[in-house]
Amino acid sequence: MDIRVEAGDITKYPAKAIVVNLFQGVTHPAGGTGAVDRALDDAISQLIEDGEITGKEGELTLIHTLDRLPSPRVLIVGLGRPTSSRSRRCAT
Repeated sequence: MDIRVEAGDITKYPAKAIVVNLFQGVTHPAGGTGAVDRALDDAISQLIEDGEITGKEGELTLIHTLDRLPSPRVLIVGLGRPTSSRSRRCAT
C-alpha cells in the first residue's frame, strides 16, 4: 500500500482512492471534503442527510465516484465531534 499526502486540488488527483474527513454534526461539508462533495453532485451531503454518514469518530465510508473524479473511490473518515482534542489533532 502506498500512502501519500499531497497538496493541491483533491478533485484532480488520480489515486486509486482519496481520503477526506468529516466531523460529527456537519451537514454540508467544506474544504477538501466539500470540494469532493460538489464534484460528486452533493453525494456526500445526501448520505449525511439520509443518515448513512454521521462523522462519528472512527467511522469509515467508502463510496465510488462513477467516473466523476480521476480517483475511482473516496474514503470518508469520521473524526468525531470537532471539540474533542483527538479530532483537533486529526484535522491538522
